[in-house]
Amino acid sequence: MGFTLSVAAATDVGRKRQGNEDCYVADAELGLDLVADGIGGKRGGEEASKLAAEVVRASVRERAATFASLARDASAEARAAACRAVEESVQAACATVHQRNLAEGRRMGTTLSCVVHAGGLAVLGHVGDSRIYLIRQGGVHHLTEDHTIAAMQVKAGAMTREEAEQSRFRGVLTRSLGSHESVQVDTLALELANDDALLLSSDGLHMYLPDDARIPALLDSGGDAARALIDHANAAGGADNVTAVVLRARATTFDGSSTVARLRIDAVRHVPLLAHLSYKEQAATLAVTSTRSFAAGELVVREGEQDSDLFIVVTGRVSVERQGVSFAELGPGGHFGEMALVEYAERSATVRALEPTETLVLTEDAMGKLMRADPVVGVKVLWALVQAMSARLRSSNAELVDWRRGEVPHTIRAPFDEHDTVP
Repeated sequence: MGFTLSVAAATDVGRKRQGNEDCYVADAELGLDLVADGIGGKRGGEEASKLAAEVVRASVRERAATFASLARDASAEARAAACRAVEESVQAACATVHQRNLAEGRRMGTTLSCVVHAGGLAVLGHVGDSRIYLIRQGGVHHLTEDHTIAAMQVKAGAMTREEAEQSRFRGVLTRSLGSHESVQVDTLALELANDDALLLSSDGLHMYLPDDARIPALLDSGGDAARALIDHANAAGGADNVTAVVLRARATTFDGSSTVARLRIDAVRHVPLLAHLSYKEQAATLAVTSTRSFAAGELVVREGEQDSDLFIVVTGRVSVERQGVSFAELGPGGHFGEMALVEYAERSATVRALEPTETLVLTEDAMGKLMRADPVVGVKVLWALVQAMSARLRSSNAELVDWRRGEVPHTIRAPFDEHDTVP
């Protein structure tokens, strides 16, 4: 599906500051939108944010072929290449600001959050405490995490989100561009759907948006959405520079793929193994999956074969069979193969498409890389896996007790439902 993005962008000095250290880019030709918030005082902060923005713009232009390739082919490999291109662009900005610091004996830096639009995807890059939000069907989702001491304490469970809002460490950065030659860059390839909105915000805005539910109303208040957000921040105090970039995705053709984009993320969210992940983490998981389609009657997996893939049904229906006998059907959101992610073993059942079916496939290798990249994701997934194994152990023990009492023949198994998995 093709998309057009309409962009509203604005920045303001706020009510308390004398100069504006924020900077934004809204480059429709490159498909690049960016917010940077400078650090180091009026001159240093202004220079750092503008310098970083210029370097990212130039670097994205040099890598235009990578994003053009992604627009043509949204495979997992193309998404990974685009994420690398965004990371390299942000790293180039970090190195440039750092070199300027060394050459002039200064200590300036900047946050930076950017989006590159390519076909039906938005590729995000993020360092610091500016934010990128996704507004989808009235819901607001954080696609970035603040790189601050307070946010780190929230993630570790040492502080609540409400406590973090009042903490003196709320604005103390753990990552920024310029303090070192390189920096860890968070990236994400997000599949867009019709009527999605993305909000890029400096902390001078989102400090006045503690209740995410207010964001859709401000975006839809009429007129210039970016200016409406800035007016809200200034009316609430305007303690810092305020910058907002609002992107709205509109489908140029309607072939059903926009609906499928929502179905894909919904399917991921229904997998118990991934249910404890945040929306951002689920979107990151979706980004490393591949898509496989099957015709009616086609085998998806065969009983007795070995592999290590988790399948998630997006559209269509499949039949689960053992020794030629069908004992379950799975529709959208159904899944099979969770245990294959941790154990390379024989499939205990055959799965066959009953109608044209699209599935997401998550490989053991892709899941392993995701878990190593973010240990918190790893802990959540492993905890869900332990819970699932514990539940099955209790069920098996109960069946064994019943069998010993003679209440259930030993050949009877508990019925399979769509929340179970096929190894």
